[in-house]
Amino acid sequence: MAKTTSGIAGINNPNKGKRYLFAIAIDEYDEAQSGYPALSNPVLDTTKLSKVLQDKYGFEAIHEPLTNEEATRQQILKTLSGLELEEGDTLIVLFSGHGKEFGLEGHWAAFDSEISDEFSHVSASDISKCLDKQVDARHIFLIIDCCFPDGIFKNNYVSRFPLNVQDDSRSRLALVSGRNKPVPDGAPGEHSPFARELIAILEKNSRPLNVNQLLIELRRKFNGTPQNPSLDSLKLAAHEGGDFELVPKNFSLDLPDAEELARAFYEIKYPNGWWDELEVLPKQFNAFTLQGKPFSGHLLAAKRFVRLFLSQSGHFECYSFSFGSNTLAVKGLWEEFGRQYNMASAAKADIVKVIYEKTLDKICVFFVEIPSGSQFPGIENIVEEFWEEFQNNVKTVSAQLAIGLPDGTKPNPFFLFLMDKRGLADAAYRLKVKEPFANTVSPNPIPDFTISVLNFWYARYQQNELVFRGRFKELDFTTFDAARDDFSPENTILKICEHCEFEKDSSPYQRIFYKHDEI
Repeated sequence: MAKTTSGIAGINNPNKGKRYLFAIAIDEYDEAQSGYPALSNPVLDTTKLSKVLQDKYGFEAIHEPLTNEEATRQQILKTLSGLELEEGDTLIVLFSGHGKEFGLEGHWAAFDSEISDEFSHVSASDISKCLDKQVDARHIFLIIDCCFPDGIFKNNYVSRFPLNVQDDSRSRLALVSGRNKPVPDGAPGEHSPFARELIAILEKNSRPLNVNQLLIELRRKFNGTPQNPSLDSLKLAAHEGGDFELVPKNFSLDLPDAEELARAFYEIKYPNGWWDELEVLPKQFNAFTLQGKPFSGHLLAAKRFVRLFLSQSGHFECYSFSFGSNTLAVKGLWEEFGRQYNMASAAKADIVKVIYEKTLDKICVFFVEIPSGSQFPGIENIVEEFWEEFQNNVKTVSAQLAIGLPDGTKPNPFFLFLMDKRGLADAAYRLKVKEPFANTVSPNPIPDFTISVLNFWYARYQQNELVFRGRFKELDFTTFDAARDDFSPENTILKICEHCEFEKDSSPYQRIFYKHDEI
């Protein structure tokens, strides 16, 4: 197997090692035999978490996962004892299943454990003894999602293994889903709360993530709930107090930080005060038309505007889809919404009622994209007719549903955000606005960037160490060619990302212009 950078070693330490992963998950407990009820999500949780660690962070399975009937006490201990790690390697061990405390010591419930029999479980001392032999490994990191997971730190194990290499970067740590109490399994098929939040953090992350920072992020997610994730060291011979970082496999100090650069792109000013005009508008519109050339960066502008809208307007629900593409016959927006709700043949008032009830406590935004290649005539009329009918139906439905609602309850705020990418100068929309809404906003088409705008933005980010590194430091906007449309916002960002030599799957360009779900 090819060598890969291991944990913190690749950033602050010249030593290299392999990144290994071993998962144990049990949800098919036989309650009649073991006393433990079946669980819903352990195998699902470890499968998804393993995939994230493998695909994004470069870990490889050191052994096939032990799941359900494979995860007996004997097989768990035999596998842990038989792992072979070399100098500089990193090992992550995942466990998800039932847990129990006997005395103060934590135990994993194996597939063949019996709830009242301490010695049929895998004790914290058993686990420590198996892992303590791996003195050559740089990092061993346990992720434990079970009841009473904090008990892993409470045992009487005393290390008997000599440490051959003195290295204060070595670590033996465990991240657990709670303290000394049960933790929830979660709804079937939806992950446990701990696994769901951990996976979300790891998927979003794009830079070296210290596990102490990971703990802070997790605790922030569980703030105000009984669940309290914890991180502590294991009493093993090779724990030298070192830190451990999860490093994305594509991370390089020769590249700008992808997440930070993506945020920076949202800060590029548009010429002629185009964006400044919009900053005061989010609370004042209920119909918004955004137009421009095919490479004007509609999605960048839309995401930026929606973020501004969200910061001023609170929580909202967004329905997003493309309308009028060459492969989709134009029937009407009502048909599109009907399909989303499996109500293709339903009356318009019934569709509005469903949408209204689903968004009763939220602002509702319809985000409709007309692709650049759309050739269908009359799309403007279809949109105008839909919006007129929708607002009329909202008034009718809200009046009907107002019966039984608290006095003073107002109709849901509904907003239409139309992104027309056809680049038609004469696509004038007549979107009428009805009370209790305010007005329609239809700004001038998105302008191209200019060298002066880009140079001003570039100078600002020379002070940002996460962005100003690698080939980003060599950017020269005088090499951009207006004749090639290099100053259209989408092309500008693509050119910057290509100059910085991002791989396609890690490029900020991909995130901005292909992740529609971020709307």
